[in-house]
Amino acid sequence: MSLSERLTSALSQRNASQAELARACRVKPPSVSDWLSGKTKSLKADTLLSAANFLGVNPKWLASGVGPRTLEAPDNVHRVEEQSAIYDVTWPFRRVKISAVRALSAADLAYLEGRIAALLEELHSP
Repeated sequence: MSLSERLTSALSQRNASQAELARACRVKPPSVSDWLSGKTKSLKADTLLSAANFLGVNPKWLASGVGPRTLEAPDNVHRVEEQSAIYDVTWPFRRVKISAVRALSAADLAYLEGRIAALLEELHSP
């Protein structure tokens, strides 16, 4: 199954539009059209994480088709429900209240996760 097929399947299961996926990933709608047509073969890490989060699928599965389609939440994870999507959030932050995160839209939450992932990559790069 190709990236475009996995995206199409997950988008259909989530019952979301291409425009909603574009907003969640902070990209323009033609980019999503390229993903779904197969013109784009892979996504940048932060975009992939945002798409997987919005679609409620395992990022590894979305990127490669390997592993389970969804991830099970460990016991120490808070279940955050926002606009019919469920996000698993491990809460390590002292100065950020989970209620503030719960108040975010699905698109803003996906964007925040992508930014955190990008910052972590930057901090862990040599």
